[in-house]
Amino acid sequence: MAFSKRTKGYLAVLAAVVGLATLSPAVAAHADTEGQDVTVQTVCGDSINTDIRGAEAYWHATCTSTEITISGWVEDTKANGLCARVRAYINGKWHYSPKACPAGEVENFVFTGVDRAASVYLYNT
Repeated sequence: MAFSKRTKGYLAVLAAVVGLATLSPAVAAHADTEGQDVTVQTVCGDSINTDIRGAEAYWHATCTSTEITISGWVEDTKANGLCARVRAYINGKWHYSPKACPAGEVENFVFTGVDRAASVYLYNT
């Protein structure tokens, strides 16, 4: 069965989100729509490499008995007037990376919160 490029992107994101518990520690997610964000449920030990049109990011999650720390980088990959950014929702609180822009700019981030999982988003702004 042949899928369009857009459908393949959505399937990849779905596979990454649904299969996190059963995949190897390194997970990739991809969305091929400019301005569309990608969301990855991230738990202790996950290493995520993901991209959308105009942005790429990598993060790794480590945990203590009570906290999760998400550390990584975000890169603006397209001269489109937008900035790349990562945000995470941990235990009722939003955490935001610095904006990476213009194209080629890379920003590092570290988010820590009291929980053992996080919803992490890559998006353009």
